[in-house]
Amino acid sequence: MLLDPVGDRYLRLNGTGAALWELLAEPRAPDELSRALSARHALDADVAARDVGAFLDALRSRKLVQDV
Repeated sequence: MLLDPVGDRYLRLNGTGAALWELLAEPRAPDELSRALSARHALDADVAARDVGAFLDALRSRKLVQDV
């Protein structure tokens, strides 16, 4: 679970989202996140890249992450 400070609500993460959130403990490029997600969950590289993009877009829109 995450607290969205902008919307003042809790967000529940699925398994993929939780794995990505853990990987974001250190700054990582989207392609690095995609490779790690693909390896951890045996996902096709294109599916992993799409999931990472959607996840990061959702976090950015809530100001939970920022690009560096």
